[in-house]
Amino acid sequence: MLYGKTNQPTKETYRLIIATIIDSEEDIYFLSNIDGKELDCEQITEVYKKRWQIEVFFKFLKQEFNFKHLLSRNENGIQVVLFSTLIAAMLVLVYKQANQIEGYKMAKLRFMNDLEVEILKKTVELCQGNPHLLDCFTIW
Repeated sequence: MLYGKTNQPTKETYRLIIATIIDSEEDIYFLSNIDGKELDCEQITEVYKKRWQIEVFFKFLKQEFNFKHLLSRNENGIQVVLFSTLIAAMLVLVYKQANQIEGYKMAKLRFMNDLEVEILKKTVELCQGNPHLLDCFTIW
């Protein structure tokens, strides 16, 4: 019997699904309120597996790309930050694979360093070595 916030038995019906990890033969337990008519046991375990992959991915974004503190509270602002973070994550992933780098932290650090060097090179090229020429590129 499951109890809710008011210490009363819940009115929902739950299913206990036991799945076995093939490699380790370890059992995993899922408690679901999805009716057996909607999805069978295999489908429910796949849903939870995909959900777990999403959780791991967001943990990665939070740890590696500081996707913890949102500067905006409106939908558009959150989407901009999310998409920018996803683009940065993809760029680092491609850079990591192209340069055969083991860890994400090292890949991110090397990517940022290489990007900074390329920006500096382009800046010097645009101003032809004269830093005063940068003033003509200032927007404000």
